[in-house]
Amino acid sequence: MITRLIVFILFVVQMGLAQEVVYVKGGVYRPFMNIDQGRDQKKTFQVVDFYIDKYPVTIDDFVDFLNHLQPSPSLLDSISCGQLPNGIIFDDQAKKYLTKEGNERIPVEAVSWYGAKIFSEWKGGRLPSGLEWEYAANGGNETIKFEFSGSDNADEVAIYKKKNAQVVGQKKPNELGIYDMTGNVWEWTTTNKDNLIYKEYETFLKRDAYEIRGGSWRELQTLFLRIQQPAYMFPSNCRLSIGFRVIYDTLNTVK
Repeated sequence: MITRLIVFILFVVQMGLAQEVVYVKGGVYRPFMNIDQGRDQKKTFQVVDFYIDKYPVTIDDFVDFLNHLQPSPSLLDSISCGQLPNGIIFDDQAKKYLTKEGNERIPVEAVSWYGAKIFSEWKGGRLPSGLEWEYAANGGNETIKFEFSGSDNADEVAIYKKKNAQVVGQKKPNELGIYDMTGNVWEWTTTNKDNLIYKEYETFLKRDAYEIRGGSWRELQTLFLRIQQPAYMFPSNCRLSIGFRVIYDTLNTVK
């Protein structure tokens, strides 16, 4: 039987880089915050079709971006607080950015929301909203409503309780074939106080803070690894353990 949600894996080649993208069919989505506590939200949201990176943006991906952009010191300050993310060096002789050996497939971290937004637009896409991120992490219309993205067992799908970020794709993917939506690095979204889907956070959230999702390698417990558990960070923050992935409205824009 052919599944209603067809997973398309697209290899988009740009400057020698192969980027894998997964198709997410839209539908009606009902967030399920605290189902176990009997506080499931009844409001539903319509999600339109989109494509999403199969993995978080890696250090190799970001090096490619930096070499294309050649950012000024002021722009680098906005992108990554004036410092190169871990795993990236600048070769003064070659005048280019390089990935430190062994870091090629590790998620890039310590990139601000602004930097993640600039990268996403350069790739021909955008950052996901919290709703789109949760919908994809939860398996879209194929959802089984796991606690974590792809399983009720965090150890099957999440990189956590580690000392640093790990190579992407080591754990089990979710129903759509998307990896590392739980753990490894938090992921920036475009959701802030103006467009929350979980209104119980509104009272303490600063308007200029943005939602991050998925938890990270730092987590010692599974609370922040849960699909429906957001956290919030100011957009200028370049915190270690925060990364991102890109979504695309159409394949025509993907570089």
